[in-house]
Amino acid sequence: MKMLFAMLMLCATLVAGAQTSTTTSLVADKQTGGLGTIFTLTATVTDAQGPVRLGQVTFYDGDPSGPAAALGTVVLNGANGTATLKRAFAIGSHSITAKFLGTNTEASSSSSSPTITVTGQYESSMTLYAEGSGSSLKLIAPVVGQGLIPITGSVTFTDTTTNTVVGNSPLNTAVLRNNFQLKSTLESNSIYAVAADFNGDGKLDLATIGRPGVPQVFLGNGDGTFGPGKPLTVSLDFPQTATAGDFNGDGKQDLAILSESGLTIALGHGDGTFQVLPPVVVGYDVRSAVTAGDFNNDGKLDLAVATHNDTGNASIIILLGHGNGEFQTTQVLDLEEGASIPTYLLTADFNGDGKADLAYMFFRGPVSIFIGHGNGTFSSALDVPSITDGRSLDVGDFNGDGKPDLVISYASLTSAPSHIAVLLGHGNGTFEEVDTPVSLPYPLYMAVGDFNGDGKLDIVALDGDEGAPPPYEVLLGHGNGTFLSMGPATVPGRDLLEFGPTFVGDFNNDGVIDFGSEPANFTTLKYDSYVFTTSGTSTAAAGLTDFTLTGGGTHVIYATFSGDGTFTKSQSGFIDLF
Repeated sequence: MKMLFAMLMLCATLVAGAQTSTTTSLVADKQTGGLGTIFTLTATVTDAQGPVRLGQVTFYDGDPSGPAAALGTVVLNGANGTATLKRAFAIGSHSITAKFLGTNTEASSSSSSPTITVTGQYESSMTLYAEGSGSSLKLIAPVVGQGLIPITGSVTFTDTTTNTVVGNSPLNTAVLRNNFQLKSTLESNSIYAVAADFNGDGKLDLATIGRPGVPQVFLGNGDGTFGPGKPLTVSLDFPQTATAGDFNGDGKQDLAILSESGLTIALGHGDGTFQVLPPVVVGYDVRSAVTAGDFNNDGKLDLAVATHNDTGNASIIILLGHGNGEFQTTQVLDLEEGASIPTYLLTADFNGDGKADLAYMFFRGPVSIFIGHGNGTFSSALDVPSITDGRSLDVGDFNGDGKPDLVISYASLTSAPSHIAVLLGHGNGTFEEVDTPVSLPYPLYMAVGDFNGDGKLDIVALDGDEGAPPPYEVLLGHGNGTFLSMGPATVPGRDLLEFGPTFVGDFNNDGVIDFGSEPANFTTLKYDSYVFTTSGTSTAAAGLTDFTLTGGGTHVIYATFSGDGTFTKSQSGFIDLF
């Protein structure tokens, strides 16, 4: 009988753990459009019984294993089993894939990859000069494209004196260089902002929280500017931070806001307005960080909340979502007693088992990892070694191996040099540190994204020391965990201002990631929201040697760029050769 019982229990366990096969399909509402066109991507997930109504779908542009390929993750609409993402793309062709991430009961699946095309051309310009003399004379024609896509093609060199073509030469490998423009300054009186599409029009909006405690939503115009702030019908005591997600599975973005009032869930109506639920007391008095993820693999978004109090107690509260905007505490993870404030809390699969883990950092370090069991509980914290004096924390795949890495900014108030450290993940919960020096004296905040459109993650480090004006520094990723610094830059005319927490997204619908910050001016006591849009250039050059000029005297030479379908044709000025 005991053996029979054991066999029955084993069968029951196998049945309970089995996953049903699924199919994911993907359609776009259009196949072509000009720059700035918003495409609606709809993924449908089904199994043998019909629509799958719980779970998440991630959309990708290009190879899903690429570090910057993910466009966003969307919760399935419980009404019809679809996930919809609206966004614009850069000029060119884009192969889009949707992947259903799977749940405890439904297996993951990926769609086919339809292609969408954004038509149009970026402007190009060129110059021409000569160097050397005699047999070593060389013509050089740099071509600059106004877009963050590698410029290709060839250059033709023409002698107007004899009306003959001197030669042709291909462009060398393009160098991409990005620039940032302060596009919007929103009088939000906020200390934190969340970027999401709150009215479903495919244009990113901003939700801001600050002092006084009335959150606002600024609806984006799709060009880097925003409409006036719309306050939520709630007033919170000392709001600290927030995150966005679809917490009730209706296909509309919601908000989870932390304050001394508690955890407040605001359910989006899909038009930029919200139904605000009463605050729920969670953990200790001060709630400093929040992240969303599916911690028990049931297809519903859950929350992790970092809390602390004045006596040195700190904890992370795990709240499992019911799929209707309500949550239930399942575990309290006690943190190091007497440590500083837990300021950063992130979700990723750090050990490659398909279950969401947590990374958190106290202000000035250290960093620790909680490994998720996939049932809403987590193991004891694993400290990441050698992390002290860390100021900000973010996650991304900086070396393109498909394993999540961490990046930390170090800002020392002593003579120790400030720097950025990338912790390259081994895929088992351990990391290897790679340092990148920065010029900033106090890099307190960071923004992570592909800011130059080369498919590799970059970093913008923001100085947190009050200055006139404050600097920031762009670090372009090489795709191997190291970076090339573009040197410090400043925000002109913004004196006595200190950068604050950051947010990222494509705010002007050009297909390139932008960023924003919540700076503070302690002279005027203003707390605004700054949005920087990304622009940039693609520069390559063609050189011509070993050419012959027919006849004597002066020869007037010019060069023409043929265009490459993405960039327009252009012509240089004229130079004289003797």
